[in-house]
Amino acid sequence: MPTKSATNSHSHTSMSDEDDSTLHACPETSKFRADRVSAPRTEDGDYLFTEDFCHEMSGQSMCRSSCNYPFLFEWQCDMLQWVGADFGFVPLTKESHSTHGAHRLTEVDTLLGFLKSDDNIAVAWHSRLPNHDIPDPLLQAISNRRVVDHVYTGEQYLLTRCGDSLVAFDAQKYAELQSLRQSLDRYLHTPCEDLAVDIASGVLTIRTPWVWFALAAKAGDDYEEEERVSLSNRLEASHPFFEFKAPLNVDWQELHEPKDDNFQEIARLLLDRTPDIVDVIPIGKTRAGDRGRDFEVREQPKGVLETSVVTWLVQCKVSTRSIGPDAISGWTDRVREHGYDGYWLITNNDITSTLFDQFKDVSHNTGIRTRFWQRVDLHRKLNVYADILSDNSFFGAS
Repeated sequence: MPTKSATNSHSHTSMSDEDDSTLHACPETSKFRADRVSAPRTEDGDYLFTEDFCHEMSGQSMCRSSCNYPFLFEWQCDMLQWVGADFGFVPLTKESHSTHGAHRLTEVDTLLGFLKSDDNIAVAWHSRLPNHDIPDPLLQAISNRRVVDHVYTGEQYLLTRCGDSLVAFDAQKYAELQSLRQSLDRYLHTPCEDLAVDIASGVLTIRTPWVWFALAAKAGDDYEEEERVSLSNRLEASHPFFEFKAPLNVDWQELHEPKDDNFQEIARLLLDRTPDIVDVIPIGKTRAGDRGRDFEVREQPKGVLETSVVTWLVQCKVSTRSIGPDAISGWTDRVREHGYDGYWLITNNDITSTLFDQFKDVSHNTGIRTRFWQRVDLHRKLNVYADILSDNSFFGAS
């Protein structure tokens, strides 16, 4: 019996369904007029665009204005499917069959912007998908999500704790989801905004600006006990090399005054012990006319062949809040003015995603190298060189 197959793409109507030359009025007309954008206009002065022209005009991979036209939505969904395929993710489809005389018709309904792993344990979907297209368990997981308090990535399981509740997930599956997110981030800004769990359904969700990721929990209990045994075995195997020590906790609010001077001195001591650093030169006084230049650092990485010296402008920032671009404005000008190869920020707090993107973009577009040590980096390094804090010069009794 002959078989016919039809594929339906479940999505919004888009410009791709029309003639490419069709022009549409842009709702951002006043903004583009103020920016003196050169583009075709209607008799009323409204700007006109096609899909390609809009992308070219914005200079971005997605529209940053208010139009929200479906072709931009479909473009992102296509990219999600394209990148997801490299990680074994496939679109969510539903088949229906009907018979017409001697013909059997198979229709495949594909949900645009929704991907799943072959075993259905992990999924990813575009955040603009309407709720009626999202499976009920995922809607429940989103509405009941609780941001994770603590995360431990073990040999086999990812352990999450929300209050008194512990939920375990497959560590490899979680790593694959994060790898997918990081791959998407190379094309469209996809930072992790938070990690949360619905305790009742045991679904972990990762939220980003434009796509959601979800992972099903492991059934049963005692996964933390398995990881405890694995960790104990690893510690036992490490004894010929080192002894386990409880991590040193640093409370930056307890840093002695003047905090800026003491933080800069801690940074200098760490730089002096950093491999490949051949020279650390303090510049000016803290809060003086050093224009943000705390150190000039010369680094010579080791290689198979002789390597060249890299010079860094190092700026230290002790802060009670996350560091954004405004806190270090003008750093690119200072790097160029003094002929440094790169800029290195050392801070006791976190850097914002905006500053992270700025560092990445500047490195890509100008060749200026960027490096940063933020809170987690300092915590790790101060645990390695704990003797720096052993004499109470910076914390504790004066």
